[in-house]
Parts: sequence; structure tokens; C-alpha cells
Amino acid sequence: MSAIPVAPLQSSRSVMREYFECVLCSILFTRGVYPSEDFEVSQWKDGFMVTAVNDELRDFMHKFMEQVHAWMNSGEIIKVILVVRLKETMESMERWEFRISDAHPDNAQSLSGKDVFLELQTLLRQIRSTVGFLPPLEEPCMFDVLAATKPTVAVPDNWKPTVLDTMGNKTESCPLRSITTDKLQIQNKVIYRA
Repeated sequence: MSAIPVAPLQSSRSVMREYFECVLCSILFTRGVYPSEDFEVSQWKDGFMVTAVNDELRDFMHKFMEQVHAWMNSGEIIKVILVVRLKETMESMERWEFRISDAHPDNAQSLSGKDVFLELQTLLRQIRSTVGFLPPLEEPCMFDVLAATKPTVAVPDNWKPTVLDTMGNKTESCPLRSITTDKLQIQNKVIYRA
């Protein structure tokens, strides 16, 4: 994954692609869904970036994010969702939601690459801090990543439509830091089984 630029943004949508890849890898790393050796944690300025070094995981993330990026560019994506499930029962334990919308002109901010980096680092610190309140994942887990799109969007042949699991009544929710750029607003939260 390339570093987030420090120059003014050419397209907040392309930066958001890198943002999502980094955030999704950080969740998988922090929550222990994959072994730590499948990731590389590198220092960048005053923060840390987590990237996948497991070839299969890295390739999967890149392909997923290519399609998400195309939908972001066309304004057809509503939400990116990472679901952590127990491997044996497929029971959903956590759902990390990233709601994507066009920035309202009154709230839009022209952020430099440095500002986006600072926003990202704040969110990554929040993700790392979830270890303190999320129930431990004591059984082997797997993950799904989902893209919620507008109903009229044609789904590629190699993607399958999915119905989102409601996770039952015993859930709690924690909002995470939202990010608003010149073009997009991303509202983040984690829902977890209590």
C-alpha cells in the first residue's frame, strides 16, 4: 500500500480507497482474526499503518477495494461492512460499518493529505482501543466484507448478493470517529455481541 500523500488531495475518493484498506487490515490485525505475522505494522510520521503481507489476504483486499473505489467514483456505494464471524458456527460477533455519503456542501472540508492522515490515525487509535471494551474473540474467527450499494447497481458476476445478519437482540453499538472531506462523509461504528 502506498503512503497517503501530504500534498493537497487530488481526489478524496482515491485516498478513501487506501483509507479503507488500512482500516480493514487494522481491524483484522487488532481483533486477531488473522495471525499477526500476516500483517506488517510500520511507523509513518507520528502513527502506524497496518498492511497485509499475506498474499491471499492482500490480493483479496485489493480486488475488493478496486470495486468499492469504482462504486465510490460513481456515487453508487452506501456502506462498507466488515463482519467478524465464528468459523465453526458462522455466528456474527462484530460488524464494523462505514457509511459513505456525499459530503453536504455546508459540512465539506478541503483536507490536505496531512489532515486526512491525522483523521485516519485518530480512527486507527480508536480501533486499537476497542480491545479494551469489545468481548475477546476466544474461538477461531473469519471475516466477510460487504458492500451495500444503491438498489439499481449491477453486481459483478464474481460477487454474490448477501443479506446482512441482524446479530440478534444482545448487541451494543459504539460510534467511531467520522471523517468528512471535500467530497465524502464517512460515518463509522462497530456493533458487537454483548
